[in-house]
Amino acid sequence: MPSKARKSANAAIEAKRRQSRSSGSITLLSNGRAPRPRRHIPNSRANWTAYLDAEKGLGLIEGAVHAAKINRPLNLSVTIHFERASLSDLWRPQDAVGAWLKRAGQWLGLRAIPCTFLWVMEHAVGTGRHVHILLHCPPAHQKAFKEKGRGDWLRKAGMIPIKHAIHYERVGPRGYDPATATTAQRGTYLRQLQGSLRYHIKGLDPDQRIDLGVGPKLITELLGVEPEYSSPIYGRRVSRSQNIGRTAIERYHAQLHEEAQKGLSGGVQG
Repeated sequence: MPSKARKSANAAIEAKRRQSRSSGSITLLSNGRAPRPRRHIPNSRANWTAYLDAEKGLGLIEGAVHAAKINRPLNLSVTIHFERASLSDLWRPQDAVGAWLKRAGQWLGLRAIPCTFLWVMEHAVGTGRHVHILLHCPPAHQKAFKEKGRGDWLRKAGMIPIKHAIHYERVGPRGYDPATATTAQRGTYLRQLQGSLRYHIKGLDPDQRIDLGVGPKLITELLGVEPEYSSPIYGRRVSRSQNIGRTAIERYHAQLHEEAQKGLSGGVQG
């Protein structure tokens, strides 16, 4: 006669099997095989946006400006196409971007370079879901960075590293270094950065207006952006690294103010 403990265990297993069959899922307990990959369902049907909000767009511009102030100019544009790279159904696009940037940050960190970036998610007709990333990578490291980015980092982010899955574009003159750049080179960098940012925020709501003290104006007109419609984005649409986020920028300006106050008090005492 089987013991009471064995009977209880068998009953629990059988109950789990019945539950599995009724739900139509396949589990390790039901037949010894791993679950089938499931197509991603958005985490919330209500958590989607049709356009990039003006505040978010202005925040990306603010972050790019601050990156230049802290000598981390965003000098490399990266576009990752999720459909071309056959992103696994088990991955959300936002998670894939995070995984790719995690490897990029670790690689840069080994070279004492803080990971400084911003990104915008888009879903365009014809090209499908993709992300535009602007990041800082010193020119001397860009060749090796690109090789890693189009290979192992894509695999670690649930994608297949194939041709045209990822695209790079330099922002600024070749070999641009803000510490040694001429006035003309700085001007070229700023113009190219402006062009890149306008492209990144082209998903702005064409009907949204903001008031900068001269009456409400269309945000796209104020920023010189040619808006383009994107299919709805589920989940986070934009992001930026902490060192160019709102908190870091406020802390930076508070420190400048404190140093200025100390300078003034020292001058008065002198």
